[in-house]
Amino acid sequence: MFYPGDGAELDSQLKQFFSKAEQRHKAIAGVAPHAGYQYSGQTAAWTYANLAEKGTVVIIGPDHTGASLGETCIYFDGNWMTPLGEAEVDHATAEMLREVGQLNNSAHTGEHSVEVQVPFVQKKFPKAKVLPIMMGDQNKDVAIALGKKLAEFDVVVVASSDFSHYVPVEKAEEDDLYAVGALKRLDVEEFYERAIERQLSACGIGPIATAAAFAKEKGAKKGVLLDYSTSADATGQEECVGYVSMVFV
Repeated sequence: MFYPGDGAELDSQLKQFFSKAEQRHKAIAGVAPHAGYQYSGQTAAWTYANLAEKGTVVIIGPDHTGASLGETCIYFDGNWMTPLGEAEVDHATAEMLREVGQLNNSAHTGEHSVEVQVPFVQKKFPKAKVLPIMMGDQNKDVAIALGKKLAEFDVVVVASSDFSHYVPVEKAEEDDLYAVGALKRLDVEEFYERAIERQLSACGIGPIATAAAFAKEKGAKKGVLLDYSTSADATGQEECVGYVSMVFV
C-alpha cells in the first residue's frame, strides 16, 4: 500500500530518492514522513541522507490503529522482513527500555508509521539494526522521558510523522513551519504550545518531541529543516497533508 512489494523495484525507487537528497549533516536524530512513497518518499530520503551512521536506528511512530491501548510499545522479539530482506531488531536495547514502555510486538501489526521507514534504513545503513517503538500516549512528559532514556544509548533516532492533515496547502505550510520554528531551537515545550495554538493535526507530535528531547540530551544545538512538501505536489488537490524532513545537529 505504501511502497513497492517487489524488491528490485523498491531498491530502484529508493536509489532515485537518495540521488536527489544531498548529505549536509551527520545528525543524531531527525524527523521523516510516513505516507506512500509516491507522496513523501523524496522528503523522507533527505532525513536519512543526513543521519550519522550508528549500529542501531530507533524508529518512533504514532499509533493509528489503537492497538497500543495508550502505551509505549517496544518491538523486542524477532526481526522485520521487507522486500529488501530481513532487518535485524536490536533486542538488547529493547530489553533495557522497560522503564519507559512495554515490550509488545503484537501492537505493531497493521501499523504503517514505523514500517515505511525500515526500507530507508536498509538502503542507507545496510548493517544497522532497527528498534521499532510505537507511542500510544504522546503526552509531553512521556516524550521527554523516552527521549532522555534513549540518550543513554549510542543510537540515532528517527521520528516518523506527517504534519498537517487535509487542510488547504497555504494553511498546511504556514502551520507546519510555525511548529518547526520551535523545533529549530529544540524547544519541546514551545513545540507543544505551538501545536495546541494552531490545533496542528500532525499525527506524531510525541515521536517528534521524543527525537528533539533525545537530541538535546545528546548535545545537539539546533534543528535544521531540510525539505518541506505536501501531498498536493503529487495530487494537485487543494487540500493536502504536510511532510517535513528535518534533523537535529
